[in-house]
Amino acid sequence: MYNFRYHLVTIVAIFAALAIGLLLGAAVTGSDLVKGGGTDLVDSLMVQFEQQKQENDQLSGDLKNEERIGALLLGQWQANRLQGRVILLLAGSDQEDNDILGDAERLANDCGASTVTVRLLRPHYGLDDANVLSALQAVLPAVAGEDGEQALANALISEWTAKYELTATGNPSAGGTAPQANGNAAAPVILPDPGALASRYPLTKILADHGVLLISVDYGTMISAADYLSSPAQLQFVNQASKLGVPYAVNGVIDLSVDHNTSPATANQDALLLDKALKLHGEAGGLYCLLGSDHTGLPDPTTARPVVDFTKANYYVVLTQSADFADIMAGSAEENGFSCITDAEDTAGRYGLVALLSGGQPGIYGTARSQDSGYPPVHSSHPLAAVFKE
Repeated sequence: MYNFRYHLVTIVAIFAALAIGLLLGAAVTGSDLVKGGGTDLVDSLMVQFEQQKQENDQLSGDLKNEERIGALLLGQWQANRLQGRVILLLAGSDQEDNDILGDAERLANDCGASTVTVRLLRPHYGLDDANVLSALQAVLPAVAGEDGEQALANALISEWTAKYELTATGNPSAGGTAPQANGNAAAPVILPDPGALASRYPLTKILADHGVLLISVDYGTMISAADYLSSPAQLQFVNQASKLGVPYAVNGVIDLSVDHNTSPATANQDALLLDKALKLHGEAGGLYCLLGSDHTGLPDPTTARPVVDFTKANYYVVLTQSADFADIMAGSAEENGFSCITDAEDTAGRYGLVALLSGGQPGIYGTARSQDSGYPPVHSSHPLAAVFKE
């Protein structure tokens, strides 16, 4: 057994070792070699930090200048580039999308387009609600079928893309379904007066009344530039559509709709059905451009502005969102044959949106993903080149 003396010696030895260690540490850290080396290291790091800071400040200043120049050039390039267009903006119910939705609306308006914003508030167009289904079925029996949602989307797009004319006799005449022989959109539907416009939106009214859709319209650019309208009667219809708050003569879509309620988030499937319907409608010759020309596709002699032939330009639908949803929107666009801008919040993204809607080469563009081209080229040989001047 260890005696008391042994424990005492052990304790003394431990404390002696601690004391010697402290003395040696103090001696080393206090040496000129360590002091000098530490000082040199700190001075070197401070110099490098200052140099890096100056470089960062210079790059930041250069970037701000380039952004200002880019915004200035974009503003000049985009002026009136979407004149005569009515762009449908699709968004979901989530308030997170308010900022990017507002930016897209302002961009379209700045380019001379009128805008219609449709927010999809209930999934599957509310068809899981018996009251909604019953009301819709009375107008569109196919809504109860296996492909009821797509049938409803097709019918909504027919309501939203239609164009109307007045008849001198006051008798309405059906029309607006088959393409003209020249490939342009079909003849507009004839109505006795603009007041009859309200009756042309039965499905839209049902969905709006049941809180499925929230619609807002801004036809200000079209009304203020009335010389671009194909006839004086068109101004009456546009004004009436503005009062009713309904989509009129829509001919393009910017889809920003993301379903934030899924994990992970996905592109909104209801919006995609509308995208598909509008694209097919355009390819079949069912879209119009209110751009100083009548529906026959011949240039308006008073303005010499040619009509846009929507059957020869695949630029009906563009999916976009912030960079956070780049993979989601790009994947959905690739799967469905749409174009996409992966980041609508930077200058290149804003240019890309306008370029695609005015005849740019379809594709996936943006700076959010390394595999995508930054922005779409606009070829002078494109069918829209004669309409939208560079």
